[in-house]
Amino acid sequence: MRLALASSPSRFRVRPLTVVIYVVGAVLAYQCAQYLINGNFVGLAYAGIVCVCALIVIGILKNWRNGVYFFLGWLLFEDFIRKFLGNNMAIYFAKDFLALVVLISFVAAQRQITERNFRPPFRMALWILVWFGAIQVFNPGSTSIWFGLMGFKIFFYYVPLLFVGYALLNSEEEFRRFFKVNISLALVIMSLGIAQSILGQGFLNPPQPADDLRQLCWQQDRRGQRRRATGECAILTFATGILNQTKKLQSDS
Repeated sequence: MRLALASSPSRFRVRPLTVVIYVVGAVLAYQCAQYLINGNFVGLAYAGIVCVCALIVIGILKNWRNGVYFFLGWLLFEDFIRKFLGNNMAIYFAKDFLALVVLISFVAAQRQITERNFRPPFRMALWILVWFGAIQVFNPGSTSIWFGLMGFKIFFYYVPLLFVGYALLNSEEEFRRFFKVNISLALVIMSLGIAQSILGQGFLNPPQPADDLRQLCWQQDRRGQRRRATGECAILTFATGILNQTKKLQSDS
């Protein structure tokens, strides 16, 4: 009898993570119901994005490789999502959060591997460039330190993707998978571009774009392209690691 009483409390123990999941789920369900009642479909879209992002973060933490592919896909379709949500800048910084989650998952996975990590031959020049950028953050000619911090983030936040790209293609199977994913994304984008050229500019564009986007819808720079410095830095650093891993695979074969 005493044994039954002593063991009964353990049956009703609830893990803290389970409690958090139930509480967060209840709050999100209540908030979604309020959005539906008030007819706020933009807010409902944001609530859906939060739920989807939570599932994505859990998946990335389990496997950082899937997170890399999702990050690359997000870079390609980020503007498409942002223009339908009123050009909210929170969407613009979502890729920074995704990159951070990928790096955390990558570092946790690499700690369990005994293999030697990638050491770039240009690391000395890279460190000099990083220190020079750190000094420029405190440039007295700048009107605000936030401009320097933003510039430092744009140039160096994605540098760790160099190591992620190198570790991603550690076999021929992963190499083929990488190109299959990129070809699939390219086919989707090309198909949407062809459809938009046939159906007109109204296709895949909101009927009432945000005020700060309305004037940019038809404007282009001198080269006929919009500049995306952040995405370019992320892709270039990631591609550098891939090129180094490709050379290694060729030398091993």
